[in-house]
Amino acid sequence: MTTAAATREPAAPPLWSTDRWRWALLAATALLLAVFPFVATAPAALGDLDDAVRDGSVTRVTVTDPLGPEANGFATAQVTWREHGVARAAEVRQVSDATTGGTVLSDGTDRATEVGSVVDHLRAVPGGESLVVDVVDRHGGASFAGWQVPTWFMTAALVVWLLTLALVAGPEPWRGTRWAWFWFVFSPFFFVAVPAFLLLGGRLPWGGTEPRVRRLTGGKAWILVVLATVVLDPLG
Repeated sequence: MTTAAATREPAAPPLWSTDRWRWALLAATALLLAVFPFVATAPAALGDLDDAVRDGSVTRVTVTDPLGPEANGFATAQVTWREHGVARAAEVRQVSDATTGGTVLSDGTDRATEVGSVVDHLRAVPGGESLVVDVVDRHGGASFAGWQVPTWFMTAALVVWLLTLALVAGPEPWRGTRWAWFWFVFSPFFFVAVPAFLLLGGRLPWGGTEPRVRRLTGGKAWILVVLATVVLDPLG
């Protein structure tokens, strides 16, 4: 009589404490991504605001740190507004012009317009006579992937990024070597690489054994980062 050997599923690798840390960071990353559209401000140009004022889609703006009418020198003011549910901001460089008694205003493009102030410029735009303009002092903030975000958001994102780097240096990750994941997380595309590592770099709560796939090496990952930077940088 022969007895068939019982087939068993391959045993799952031991659960590392870093797995739980990775799950926690993945949840924190998901939370940050969820609140990002509500707290971030997209970069824009002054001409974009002019067009929005003309077509009536913007009725209220906030001007931060404009150059005063009696001031001499230069200042970088910021104009923020909300359009189609998205907060936008344009940096405006003002340089006093003693000859005209006004200022030369530039939004970073090739255009330069002489105006008495940023507020006067906005009032002169068709439809700007009814525009509500709030003038405020600048408060703290930071830039995240080209968007302006509150300081607390940037601090939280930095903590998640640093802890992710620490996990990359921990137990050997899945689907890529430590160096492969390091180059991704340390690249300009960190905002994609961090959640990718937290999701694919190890076991998930509903996962099992490590997938039988060849891991990406550090050299190949570095080449991918360089190629992506060369291709996408001109588009930015």
